[in-house]
Amino acid sequence: MKKNKGFTLIELLVVISIIAMLMSILMPALGKAKEQAQSVTCRANLRQWGLIFFMYFEDFDGKVPPGRGGSVFGGDPMKSAWGVWMRATEHYYNDPSLMFCPTATKVSDEGGQQPFQAWRFGRYDDPGHWSYYYPQFQKGSYGFNYWAVAKKDGPFGGPTANPHPEENRIFNTSVVKRPSNTPLMGDCSTMASAPFNDDNYEGPPQSEYFDDDDPTSSTYIAKFCVNRHNKSMNMVFFDGTARRVVLRDLWELNWHVNYDIRDDTNIPKETEFPDWM
Repeated sequence: MKKNKGFTLIELLVVISIIAMLMSILMPALGKAKEQAQSVTCRANLRQWGLIFFMYFEDFDGKVPPGRGGSVFGGDPMKSAWGVWMRATEHYYNDPSLMFCPTATKVSDEGGQQPFQAWRFGRYDDPGHWSYYYPQFQKGSYGFNYWAVAKKDGPFGGPTANPHPEENRIFNTSVVKRPSNTPLMGDCSTMASAPFNDDNYEGPPQSEYFDDDDPTSSTYIAKFCVNRHNKSMNMVFFDGTARRVVLRDLWELNWHVNYDIRDDTNIPKETEFPDWM
């Protein structure tokens, strides 16, 4: 009677080694494919935001969202703050996932780490803060270009001095000279920020936890400088297009109406950028 021959130990080890070798070849490719899919989904989300804002601009004659205490919120300070763009557009979409890049869906206390970390906005556990009543606006990972806020108070004026001159504001889409190069919103470590022409890189934001209510604090451009997509981030522009922006090219965008991309006096030089950029 002929006995069935089983695998020898050597044959088994050979099979295991072949499987291990194939896995080592396939895993990086699968990881890269996943990253590319997430980046594509991120840009799709931002295209949706472009459409949302196009509808908003159409309804409000090209005006951008108002600032603190603006008419869209009925002048109620409980319903207005740094997240004006979220409140202004709340009736134009119903999918909470649009607030998140798929690579950055968790805040710090949920295990999120920069640059793959969502921001938390407001006092989510404090009934005295407006965001307590609007949980859908408490977390996200996209930030608004805060030069596009049409109110003198808030980040551009009010009782405290601030460095944001009003003449730089994008108060209406009609003043945007290069819409395809003027950021509307994109990957960001906080809900909004207003970069300047002479912003130097300050950070590294990929290792910091931004949990403040003030998008006009330091590191203006660094808040958009998040390495979520292989030394790049995703952005939607005033013409409605969404595209990948290499981090080192963030200084070459027209952030406000007087932003001069030709003035590179204080722009970081190539040797000053960190390796991860």
